[in-house]
Amino acid sequence: MERLKKAIRIYNKYRGKEARARLVEQQGDLVKVEVRGSFCETCGLYDWLEDLVYVAKDVGLEMELVDAQEKGYDRWIGVYKIKK
Repeated sequence: MERLKKAIRIYNKYRGKEARARLVEQQGDLVKVEVRGSFCETCGLYDWLEDLVYVAKDVGLEMELVDAQEKGYDRWIGVYKIKK
């Protein structure tokens, strides 16, 4: 869990002007992370969620995006499966 929290801090550090992430829930190997902001929609909304996968990998956490739930114009929930 500490590696995920670290990944979220790094994500927010570099993407904080456009998007902010926060851990919402963890159930077993699934985690939900809320991403809010004024994302660049033309860049692809899923890119904002998938970026967290790459940041997590940099801190030694393997995970994959398994679902994306729109919760409003500026709010998405990414559901990630922790692999190791």
